[in-house]
Amino acid sequence: MKQLLQRISLLMLVVIALFGCSSNGAQEEVKPAEQTTNETTESNVEQLSVELEVINDGKSDVKEAAFTEGENALEVTVRELNAIEEGGFVTTINGVEAGEETKTYWALSVNGEMSMVGAAEVILKDGDKITWELTSY
Repeated sequence: MKQLLQRISLLMLVVIALFGCSSNGAQEEVKPAEQTTNETTESNVEQLSVELEVINDGKSDVKEAAFTEGENALEVTVRELNAIEEGGFVTTINGVEAGEETKTYWALSVNGEMSMVGAAEVILKDGDKITWELTSY
């Protein structure tokens, strides 16, 4: 009998604890995922852009590309210029391959200055100008 009373008491404590943790009996309205609001909606995200220039055989092709904060020049180049990267080096841009056979490489300049670091280390800022020039050695 004593054991039965202990179990009933324990059960009552659990029930009281569960109801005591609720928000005063008020239930929260759960919205479907498509109705929930997100603090960073498309309308209030700042649009960042960079100018990408590709110089090959004296011809220049310029393109403006959007990017998100924190992206680097390599990520945007691969995405926007159909570039291929091998071991941190850009080997192909828009189907034009550089390499040992042609004794060429893709030289990177940022805002008119030859880059002293690899494209993966160039964190983009709004308005940057990234230039890739097929260069002989």
